[in-house]
Amino acid sequence: MYEMNFYNYLLKSKGNEFQDVFYRLMKEVYSKQFYAIKPNGKLGDHGCDGYLSDGTYFQVYSPEKAEKARQRKMLVDFVKLYRFLEKMSASYPVITAYIFVFNNKYDAVITMEWAEKIEVLKRNYPNVEFLIWDNQFLQKLFQSCDISAQKRILNLYLSDDEVIGRGVNEIVSQNLYQDLSNITQLKKYINLVIKYIEKNDFLAPFHDDGLDDIDVLLVMLENIVFNDSKLEGIRLKSINEIRILCNLICYNTSPIRNGIGGPCRMDRKEYQIFTERIKKQREAVYGVLHKLLSGEEKIIGIFQKMGF
Repeated sequence: MYEMNFYNYLLKSKGNEFQDVFYRLMKEVYSKQFYAIKPNGKLGDHGCDGYLSDGTYFQVYSPEKAEKARQRKMLVDFVKLYRFLEKMSASYPVITAYIFVFNNKYDAVITMEWAEKIEVLKRNYPNVEFLIWDNQFLQKLFQSCDISAQKRILNLYLSDDEVIGRGVNEIVSQNLYQDLSNITQLKKYINLVIKYIEKNDFLAPFHDDGLDDIDVLLVMLENIVFNDSKLEGIRLKSINEIRILCNLICYNTSPIRNGIGGPCRMDRKEYQIFTERIKKQREAVYGVLHKLLSGEEKIIGIFQKMGF
């Protein structure tokens, strides 16, 4: 039912976002048999992003292209992991399989190039099974889940009541922390932009240094993804409203002197239209950014209800 949602999620996810959805998928498919590994933990430092109780270990990778340097590093990481597990056999399952999980975004070239590198490991470690899981395989795993599990994987259940009803859930808390971290990263520039558009109506001379803060905020917004669907909607709306504001400023103002800008020359009617549009757009940006900031209080409230 939600296969297309999952497909789109994979296409837009990068780095930690892909790792998070992989964790959610594995938790639903393998339940308590799967153990997620923190990047700064002992196994995380040795090229392991998770493992199963049967001795299957995973390394998750979301490349934009097949990077040879990264390929070499990941192969070296396996050797480090193998030696580490030999020393720590009493603490971790004996490694029987090692799976490279790729967010290849349906680029078969990436998978093929990695398959060639993995042949080296197969020859050197015949007692370990080496496999590749790409997006197509992850989709099959997703399709094997029931509808409730699919909704949890995609975070289609994150209303306050449902979160509280599920109790202290590791997957939910990870996603909430990620969303809270996103807002924390954005907060400084959101406040700078709000202060800037409150102070300047762009109808009178204005300092143009605040435009740099708007550009920085726009780039940051374009390079994050929220797990919560409402916050994600606000993020997308913020990008749209800021772009409209930037276009209005760009096409209707010009430099007056170093660091100072002001309205372009225009007749009375054009000036009136610009006055109305810039006022409306400043209010739109102000409103949507405040909504984004309010997400922080909401998430903290959910954590408090969950007992954190």
